[in-house]
Amino acid sequence: MKRVYLVSTAALIAACSSEPTQPGGTPTNSPLQPAQDAQAQLRAAAGGRTARGFEDEILRLENRIAGLGGLFMDPQGNIVVYLRDVADTAVAMRELKAAAATIRVDRAFRDRLSAGRVVVRKGRFAFSQLVAWQAAVLGAMRSVPNINGVDADEALNQVRLTLVEGTSRLAADQAIAALGLPDGAVFVDFAKRAYANSTLSDKFRPTGGGIYIGNAASHYCTLGFNVTTVTYHETGYLSASHCADGDAPWLGHTGGTMYQNTTFSGNIYGSVYLNPAFTRTDTECMGDPNCTWADAMFVNTGASDFSKVLAAPTYVGENNSVGSTTLAGWWNLVTRAAFGPYTGLTIDKVGVTTGWTRGVVTETCQARTIGADQFGSYVVLCSDIVMGSAVGSGDSGSPVLIPPGSDPSAYAMGILFAGTVPPGGGVCAQDGCQYLFSNWSSVEGHLPRTFDYNTPPGGTVSISGPTILKSDMTCHWTATTNMDDPQFQWSVTDGSNTYVVGSGADLWYAFTSPPTLWGLTVDVSNYQGQTASQSKVIRVSPLNQGCN
Repeated sequence: MKRVYLVSTAALIAACSSEPTQPGGTPTNSPLQPAQDAQAQLRAAAGGRTARGFEDEILRLENRIAGLGGLFMDPQGNIVVYLRDVADTAVAMRELKAAAATIRVDRAFRDRLSAGRVVVRKGRFAFSQLVAWQAAVLGAMRSVPNINGVDADEALNQVRLTLVEGTSRLAADQAIAALGLPDGAVFVDFAKRAYANSTLSDKFRPTGGGIYIGNAASHYCTLGFNVTTVTYHETGYLSASHCADGDAPWLGHTGGTMYQNTTFSGNIYGSVYLNPAFTRTDTECMGDPNCTWADAMFVNTGASDFSKVLAAPTYVGENNSVGSTTLAGWWNLVTRAAFGPYTGLTIDKVGVTTGWTRGVVTETCQARTIGADQFGSYVVLCSDIVMGSAVGSGDSGSPVLIPPGSDPSAYAMGILFAGTVPPGGGVCAQDGCQYLFSNWSSVEGHLPRTFDYNTPPGGTVSISGPTILKSDMTCHWTATTNMDDPQFQWSVTDGSNTYVVGSGADLWYAFTSPPTLWGLTVDVSNYQGQTASQSKVIRVSPLNQGCN
């Protein structure tokens, strides 16, 4: 494994190209102080918690399959399950098949479960115990300086403790020994530090996910997803928190101007609106005062030049190769995935530096230390990790997605915030590269907002009302639309000049003659960037009777 850094170009020194950080908000679906007791973890998952992503799905299954120690998809496409007692295999298989209809995974995973395409491995530990031990190990690492991350690893049936490559494990071993955990409960490995990152770099209007954004200090990142908020009808986009203007990334800067693409006044595209500081104090923060659940921010743009689409480059880079940054078109249908990332899931990202790349999820909800160059480091408590994909400075904020295939939708999965780029910036494009992202449960709990990522249907509007009317008589027209929260504007034209005459769904207006032919138009728009227009020809004469 490699050490992970922020992958935006500002954190080369600040937060955009060093290790990733997340703001310190409290997910609404997770307790402020995550329970360290195994039974408490099972109760939280049974109660509907989703903050741990796929790990909460495993915990819900453990409530039905005693001793379940992990569940993932291996490179051969098999579903692998750990059981403490393999004598319970028949019971486990029945429960897994029954769960296939409701578990939050993609169709490929679900089909394999229902078909019984499952490999059973002997495990030593229940997964709830691993999650509890993960919290205990994190709490014990307060004085250990070379920690990269700690994960309840469902693919190992162990707690994975990752140290910074090239450092000693002595202090970590001593801290683990003091916990009195069973032999083999913790697996120790080494990786490079992850840093936060920031060409699909042209100017685009309307905008879409996967393109260049920058802050006032000329540090650049990637626009994640254009979104709207469900309750407040705010319009904007998601990117990595450390891409905001300012010094230390964990301070939660808001109000800063963002640009697409260069920092000229004509390229302004929104201001940082939601960006909580990284101030969590959970035991799992390992004593780091800069601690967060996710590294994500919301930039308010308004509906102008806004479209819920994603950049579609010409080809995908696989096996750690850099992908295309040349735009072939747009994925015009974006849908929020109905499931979270799981170990073994093949997943893509589109970033301004390394382009469209593909990798595999290898760990879920790992607590990870992220480097921020001269500012120090911070901890992201729930990081999903992808290996086999190139990543570079400037890729922070990238949309993480499942691209269209037989299904025309691109499925939104999360926001990239860090990768194993060299300290000071650059590109990782060889074996062992990895990037980190925050999935939707983490993003929404952190900010906190519920976001609508889905591309809306095409807007329509129609006008009902008279087309033949008497001159100077006030008549009534009504506009009807399929759009949510519409804004109407009515205008009339005499063929030479156009006049705005009203707003709202209803118009009362008196036409005069001459001329005898007028045009009546209603334009409608909304916070989702939808627009529609409808026109009618109006015949006006003093000889006409009423409004017909």
